[in-house]
Amino acid sequence: MNKKAAIELSVNMIVVTVLSLIVLGIGFYIVTHIFTTATEYKEKLDEQTKENIRTTLMQTGELISLPINKYTVHRGENDVIAVGLLNNVGDRQTFYTTISCSEALAEDETELCAENMAIPCNTATAGYCSDWIIMDTEEITLENREATAIGLFVAVPDDAPAGMFAFNFKVCTGGQCSVSGTQYGSTKKVYITVPE
Repeated sequence: MNKKAAIELSVNMIVVTVLSLIVLGIGFYIVTHIFTTATEYKEKLDEQTKENIRTTLMQTGELISLPINKYTVHRGENDVIAVGLLNNVGDRQTFYTTISCSEALAEDETELCAENMAIPCNTATAGYCSDWIIMDTEEITLENREATAIGLFVAVPDDAPAGMFAFNFKVCTGGQCSVSGTQYGSTKKVYITVPE
């Protein structure tokens, strides 16, 4: 009887070990896929686009440029948004960027969230839209009159609700916008429509 129990225990241990290795392998695959996808989207914001944005900033003197602010992104898909930044403070400066979901409307005009009315956006109702956009940098140092382009990587989850989602993009100096920073330029709005 003890021999049978020992064999069953050994078989159970082997099964658990094999299942653990499979789960670990799936985890590695998912992490690798995420990093590969992020690299591919960063390459989409190519040098030509960056140069066009830098040139426009230098010619117009605009501090923050968002050439296109309305996008349609289907569930489970990704996109890249380019934002230009010009240092016009008279000296070398470090800038801190932040983006957050500020409001969302369902297709029937129902408010899913509205930060200005204390209806939080990082909830299941609004599809956790605050997590949809990742910036390629949150801190950037520029010389005086230097301009650059920042990539915003949008990833709409498969279970996102249909509707229009508004995001506030802010740039601050002297520290993070949410802590001690002073806002630089105006807040830029990005609108993402998720179709049904």
